[in-house]
Amino acid sequence: MSRLNHPIMTLMPAPGTPQAAAAAAAQGARAAAQAQAEAARQDAQNIRDQAQAIRDQVQQQIRGVPGGITLQPPDFDMQAMRLDHARRQEKMVFAEFVIVMIAAVFVLTPIARAFARRMEGKQTGRNPVEDGSRDQLQRIEQSIDAMAIEIERISEGQRFTTKLMSGREDAMLPVGSRDDARKPRPG
Repeated sequence: MSRLNHPIMTLMPAPGTPQAAAAAAAQGARAAAQAQAEAARQDAQNIRDQAQAIRDQVQQQIRGVPGGITLQPPDFDMQAMRLDHARRQEKMVFAEFVIVMIAAVFVLTPIARAFARRMEGKQTGRNPVEDGSRDQLQRIEQSIDAMAIEIERISEGQRFTTKLMSGREDAMLPVGSRDDARKPRPG
């Protein structure tokens, strides 16, 4: 046998069996839990209604209902506030001006120096002394290069001569004394 006890269709055990008793107990527990949940919902709604009533009472007291609390807005001196705001704006404008001037000095000074140097260079033209000294420097550089080549040749000849002389000394020594000559002497 089957019967509906939930949105989902379930098969019910035969009456009088332990499974049927357990299913009936579960259904009774489910109904009790649903009743408790509904009671808790009702209690929560009652508490919300009480809180709203208290809020309404406080609002009435604040609005000036006799015996309630009356609030006065603070007195503002609009003229003083405007004057204070204007002073702050003046300080900000001055600070911005100082920052812009410092940045301009750092940026424009090198540009002005470069422009001045370029203008000086155009006015003087070419200096004939510089042309002569440039030629003279080239001649000195060429002569130094030539001296470096000659010094290298001399040092190469010196190395060659030293090598020949050391080979000649080895050839003149007797066979047994060559080993003694290469050993370091004490003292």
